Amino acid sequence: MKKTKSQIDFSNIENNRITIYVRKSPLFIRIILMIVLFVFIAGPILGLVSMIIERAELKIGIFISFALFWGLGYYVFRILTWNSFGKEHFSFTDKVSYFSDFKYFKDSFKEIDKNNLSFDFEEIGYKEDNEGVLIIKGENEFLKSSIKVKIPELEESIERLKNYA
Repeated sequence: MKKTKSQIDFSNIENNRITIYVRKSPLFIRIILMIVLFVFIAGPILGLVSMIIERAELKIGIFISFALFWGLGYYVFRILTWNSFGKEHFSFTDKVSYFSDFKYFKDSFKEIDKNNLSFDFEEIGYKEDNEGVLIIKGENEFLKSSIKVKIPELEESIERLKNYA
C-alpha cells in the first residue's frame, strides 16, 4: 500500500509554526484551468486587435470586457494557484496567527488570543471520505482551516498540538 505524504507539517514547530498543505488537484484539472485562464487573458486583447484591424470604433464595451474578463481571469488564477501551491500557516507566539498562502500572494490574515487554547476538528464532506478541518479555539474566537485533511492525521496532529501548547 502506498503511503501518502502528510499534509500537516510540524517541521517548523521550533519556530512556533505549523503548515497545512493542499493536496494538489489532478494534472488534467490544472491544465484545463490554465487554458481557461489563457482564454480570459487573451480574449479581450484579441478582440481589441481585431477591432483595430477592422478599423472599428472603440467603444466603452471593450474596456468593460477587459475588466470583466481579467477579473474572471484573476479568480481562475487564484483557484489554479490554490490547487497547485496552496497552504495555510498557523503561528503560535503571544497570539495565534493564521494566513493562507497561494505562493504568489497571501490572504485571510487572522489572529486570536492564546488564552485557553483548545484544538478540535470538524468533519467535512462525505462520511466515507473521512476528512475534516482543524479548528483552534481561544476564549472568545476561533480559527478554522479550510484545507480538508484525513481525520486520523488530524487527530494525531491535535495530540501533538496539545502537548506543544
